[in-house]
Amino acid sequence: MDDGPPDSPEHFDDPPPGFPRDLTVVCQTCDGDGWRYVGRAAVIGGRVAAVGKQEACMVCEAVGRHRWTTGPGAWVKRHERRPIPEH
Repeated sequence: MDDGPPDSPEHFDDPPPGFPRDLTVVCQTCDGDGWRYVGRAAVIGGRVAAVGKQEACMVCEAVGRHRWTTGPGAWVKRHERRPIPEH
């Protein structure tokens, strides 16, 4: 029996009304776990692996999945938000 965490859900909640629809791709990139990555990244096994700073996903933050933090208890200012790296 596998005691690991369940896989990420295939269905992602819609962002709240008025939230830019084109940002839903951010939520898909973070696999719904609320985290996305900036800086250098590599695709390993079909998933984006971070090499650098870790940030909360803007969509997950907007739908209340998780607070906007970088590391334990550190708040990220809005002007520090970066786009998902292209891969």
